[in-house]
Amino acid sequence: MQLTRKLSLTEYIRYIITVSNIKENLLVKEIILILFYLLAFIICLFIFPDLEYVQWITLVIVPFTLLFFLQRKNLLTPSFKLSLALFGLKRNNISNGIIGSMLLGLVICIIQYVFIFRNIVTFNILESLQVFLILPIAFLLLIFLGAFTEEFFFRGIIQTRIVRIIRSKTIGVVFTALLYAVFRIVPHPFTLEPSILPFFDSQILSSFLEGLTIGILLGHVYVKSDENLISAVLLNAFIYLLPTMLFIQSNWF
Repeated sequence: MQLTRKLSLTEYIRYIITVSNIKENLLVKEIILILFYLLAFIICLFIFPDLEYVQWITLVIVPFTLLFFLQRKNLLTPSFKLSLALFGLKRNNISNGIIGSMLLGLVICIIQYVFIFRNIVTFNILESLQVFLILPIAFLLLIFLGAFTEEFFFRGIIQTRIVRIIRSKTIGVVFTALLYAVFRIVPHPFTLEPSILPFFDSQILSSFLEGLTIGILLGHVYVKSDENLISAVLLNAFIYLLPTMLFIQSNWF
């Protein structure tokens, strides 16, 4: 099943009409439901850290199911494909988003390597043949696990709705980034020292500022790509590529 199947002109017009006619009170109900769900999920992560490994269920399937059935009662033109588009899963304007995300992601990877990972004695992946095995494994893991699930929940669900409720893209990006920063404080399996932004003695503060910075960047890219989730997913994967490669090298090889 192609979740990002391109919308026809007629379907895209229906999508625009649908989005513009969704009642604001429905969006408020959706965001309240999701915020309570996020709070409960974060609390559960502290108690049951292994929930991190089932993010497809906790950050995608469960929230999508809840909101999908809530939307079905309010959409003017009910359609599964249109519902996916309301979560950022569409291919319209995808080319520019992919190219921009890849270029920005490569720049970030270079900066991370020069200022952080080059100084790590154990991080010698790029200088060995292991890179041809570890790099694709890390990238695929991120694309299909952490990157997609996080972006679907925070950008596809939360930011999309916050922007429409308060009618401000900037506030929507920052608010979602704050929530993402709180989420990143919780220990993640693929998050090892050093932090991507290791400028503070406090790991909690470092993780929060790291999540806030990255969240704002991802949210901005999501807005610039006309709310196309694929661009944010790709950039997320590039941002966490080197830390994930370090994790794989340290634990699997």
